[in-house]
Formats: sequence, structure tokens, C-alpha cells
Amino acid sequence: MAEDFGTPMDLGFEEKKSNKTLIIVIIVLVVLCCCCVVVGGGGWWLWNNGDQLMEDLGLAFQLTNLLL
Repeated sequence: MAEDFGTPMDLGFEEKKSNKTLIIVIIVLVVLCCCCVVVGGGGWWLWNNGDQLMEDLGLAFQLTNLLL
């Protein structure tokens, strides 16, 4: 009896393809952009405040002794 009706393609019906690939790519790009912003902001903060942070933690004196 299935032969009488044919397949859905034979009747002119097209199966809808869900385009989840585009959504996944957009989500990955948004996450990567957010990671770049966080890493860039952290790098900028360390560039401006790294010396003070090292002094506060007492690491500057230890690192200079380690290098010498």
C-alpha cells in the first residue's frame, strides 16, 4: 500500500532541514569573542597594575633574587 502513495518527495512535500549548524557557529563565535574580551581586559589590567600586584604579594623581591 505504501507503493500506492509513494514517498513524501514524490508528492511534492519537502522535508524541512533544520539549520542548527549556523546557530552553533554563531554561539561559538560569540563565546570566542567573549573570551577574547576577558583575556584582553585581564592583560590590560595586568599591564597597568602588575607591578603593584607583585609588590603587594611580595613576589617582586623573590623574582629578582631568582633571576640574579
